[in-house]
Amino acid sequence: RVVPMLFTLGTLILIYFFAKNLFSSRWAGLAASLLYAVGGYALSGATLGTVDAIFVFFCLLSAFFMALFYRKVAKQNASSYLSLALSGAAYALAVSVKTHAIFLLAGLIVVFAFALYKQHKTAKTRRLSAESEEDKRAIAYAEERSRNLYIVIFLSAFVLAAAVWTALCFLFAYGAYFGATGISAGSFIMRVLGAPFREVATQYSAHNATDILGWLIGFQAEKLSATKYFFGNTVLSVLSLFSFIYCTVYLIFAYASRGGESRSREF
Repeated sequence: RVVPMLFTLGTLILIYFFAKNLFSSRWAGLAASLLYAVGGYALSGATLGTVDAIFVFFCLLSAFFMALFYRKVAKQNASSYLSLALSGAAYALAVSVKTHAIFLLAGLIVVFAFALYKQHKTAKTRRLSAESEEDKRAIAYAEERSRNLYIVIFLSAFVLAAAVWTALCFLFAYGAYFGATGISAGSFIMRVLGAPFREVATQYSAHNATDILGWLIGFQAEKLSATKYFFGNTVLSVLSLFSFIYCTVYLIFAYASRGGESRSREF
């Protein structure tokens, strides 16, 4: 149960930097982290001991690096290639945790396509401003070479690596759960292919009864009085409560303070 809690805290940090980079504002990052921290899912996902918190982290991490790739795509340097590769690696981990991540791939493909279009428009502008035909040919060659390399990285990471890694994870599941029961390989493969379209209901008992922030959120974390999970839920709830108070005080102080230097010094 400690691992989902750590991934949830990592998601809060990732959300801050994601929103900050998207909107070029610390305020946006702070507001996004605040909303996620008190929204209820962070509390429940981190304390129930399921894989959902891990799944959310890797999905968001993949989207984060894809957004960085979109911003850097026109530069056609090592940083843009690395961002795309890291996005694919994070996606491969997400789909190996829960195969429902294949639906995220549709959105990532859209962003990737817009990134290639952005690269094309930038290269076209550079070609029009080039003075000689040799420079124009060099710009066109660099664009084509970079675009082809982007496509190769995308297919390798988001399709090939994700498929291989997920298959290996399912092989471990086959040996641990299905091999002993005598299930056929064909039936196992059909289960793998059907996994993204199946819904497995989670049974909640005391999980959503009450917590420190119960007066604030509707989808609450596990009951504090549940002795079996008392420690983990208490730690997360106290951290969330502290984060909520800290963010609230910070917002009020930053709004009242005129100097950015004083904000940095105080906080």
